[in-house]
Amino acid sequence: MKGQHKLASRGTKYRDLGDEILIELWNRSGDINARDILLLRKWRGGHAESGVELLESQENLLYRICLMYGVRAENDIEDVFNDVVVDLMENLDTLPERIEKSFTGYFYWRTRKAIQKRRKKSPVVIPTPDSVSDDDDIARIEDWEVIEKCWRTLTETQQLIFELRYIQEMSLDEIASTTESTANAVGQNIFRLSRRMRDCLGNLLER
Repeated sequence: MKGQHKLASRGTKYRDLGDEILIELWNRSGDINARDILLLRKWRGGHAESGVELLESQENLLYRICLMYGVRAENDIEDVFNDVVVDLMENLDTLPERIEKSFTGYFYWRTRKAIQKRRKKSPVVIPTPDSVSDDDDIARIEDWEVIEKCWRTLTETQQLIFELRYIQEMSLDEIASTTESTANAVGQNIFRLSRRMRDCLGNLLER
């Protein structure tokens, strides 16, 4: 029907969609990924308020990531945030076209990189392979550099699901909606990525 749009397929990337389609996705279904890409484009175009709005939407995530990696002092959190903002601004000219789906995912990994540069280490939560319920058991690994190596062994889909589940703390249904999948498929992916992470961590930590 005229005026109605939807992603052509699951493989369609937000960066490939025009502003009108993104606006409709945001207005009709509250698609935050569409909103974020719109704000990024406006920010790049010189609309500073859009940049402020986009960054403010990630504030809670920033604090969760910092706490996870042992950054607790307010001034240290502010330093990490400033590092991420500088990184974003340095790459703003190309950033909207580099993000395939989620600005939140990009923001998470740039925040983690900023913390990594400051050489902070603290426990990181890793899912077990035998549970995909809302009461997932967790293991705590002290060396996030080991986590980094194992995370890179996951597929792109598994990396995204890991971030949505264990960083953004989404439910299976919420992840399924975000990734245009089903709760059952998400659960299977969580099982596989958990087992893969566990095997990788076990191998690395035994060395």
